[in-house]
This record gives sequence, C-alpha cells and structure tokens, in this order.
Amino acid sequence: MRGPLSLPLRPGFRRSRAGFSLIEVSLALVVAAGGLLAIFGLFPVSLRQSKMSERDMAENAFGTTLLETIAGNVRMIDDVETWNNPDTFLSVALEGTGILGSGGSAKKITGKTMNSNYRRSLSGASAAELDFSPDTVDVGKNYDSAHQSADERIWYVGREEFEGKIPSDDKLVLPPQFLIRFVAIRREARARTGESSASDIYQSETDGTFSTSQSGRDWNKVWLPNVYVFSVVSTDGGFPESYIREPLYSQEFTFLHRP
Repeated sequence: MRGPLSLPLRPGFRRSRAGFSLIEVSLALVVAAGGLLAIFGLFPVSLRQSKMSERDMAENAFGTTLLETIAGNVRMIDDVETWNNPDTFLSVALEGTGILGSGGSAKKITGKTMNSNYRRSLSGASAAELDFSPDTVDVGKNYDSAHQSADERIWYVGREEFEGKIPSDDKLVLPPQFLIRFVAIRREARARTGESSASDIYQSETDGTFSTSQSGRDWNKVWLPNVYVFSVVSTDGGFPESYIREPLYSQEFTFLHRP
C-alpha cells in the first residue's frame, strides 16, 4: 500500500513559518508599555483632583455653615449699643460654634498684632514665637496702621492643626485649621447742609438735642450702627495672601432696627 503522495518542491519555494520576529515583538511591547504608562499617569491626577474636590466640599460646608450661623446669631441683637460694641458682637456672632468661649480652640488677635507677627517672622522669629505659623501671619503684611483709625478695626480668629475634641453640641464641625478675618467698620452720622456737602452730627449731653455744630455745649459725635464683615478661609495648605483681596467666603452684616 502506498503512502501519501509527496510532491517535490519547486526550486526557490520556501515553506512559510508561523509567529513574529523579535523586532515585531519589541515594537509591540514598546507600544503596550506606552499605553500603560499613559493610563497609570492618570491615577495621580485623578487622586489629586479627588483630594481637591474633598477639600473644596469641606471648605464650602464650613464657610457657608459658619456664615449662616453668624447670621442667625446676630439677628438676636436688637440694641444698637450692643451691636456697636465689636467685642460683644463677635462673642454673640460666634456663639455655639466652638470657636471662642469655653472650650474654644481658636486664637483671637488684632490686625496690628498679626502685622507685628509678620514683621517678627521676617526678622527670623521661629514659629513657636508667633501666634500663628509664618504662612498664616503673612496675611498681616498689608496692615496699614495709619488707616486703622476709629473707623475700622480688624481682628483675626483661627486655629492650626488642633487635634482636640470638639463639643458635640456645636453647630458646625471645625476643620483642622482655619482663619477668619473680622472687620468692624464704624460710620459717622452725617447731615446734608448744602448741595454738595455734609456735616457730622453731634448730640448734646445736656438735653439730648442734635446739631451740626459744637458751640456752647458739651457734644458727642453721633455714630451710625457699625457694619461688620466676616471673611473666611479654610485650607490644609496654609493661608495665601490672596485671601485678603479675594476671600473664599465673605459676608457683610448691617443692623436692622426693630420697633
């Protein structure tokens, strides 16, 4: 019995071989590696974006809740003398937040002190010698003592890296570090005395009458209700100078007279 028929190969004919050459395999590996590197490179960006989103949400929650709490608290002030006392106003405004008062974890300093801290930091003072860290006291660099007259007062309230327990009855959760810029603006009462001029108003200590002149009696200048501005920044990365010019959260509070 004959076996399978075997035909002779033609001259110059070569049997084909299955598989890839070393060059082809190398090129494929290079392309695959490039694709994987591009994919893996997205992970740090995605993680950073996620962290930033979390921080933005925390800042938003803290800023909006704090300002809403302040608005609710100061609505209870119906006496203009109480309103015009910045220390009393701030105490009422931050009541129930856990920021100041009993168990409060924040520091409160004036704008002048913050500026002094900033100048001391430039002179080489260590962080332990300052009320706040060097990054934070940088917000006091633009303080102008000549401008801080009776018409405007500035305070800073904040904390840094505090790990203590926050009382459970507080209205908001405080972040590890935050800074609040509190400005009290005092306004003089003015009376129109001409087409394009205005004069200060004075009240007599004798009979309580008002006048635009001070002749012949003991007079006290009359002040309108103060305007208060709260500006808030909350961040895990220090406090940028731009906060003073463009605060993340800011709200102005004016007195509403009640009958």
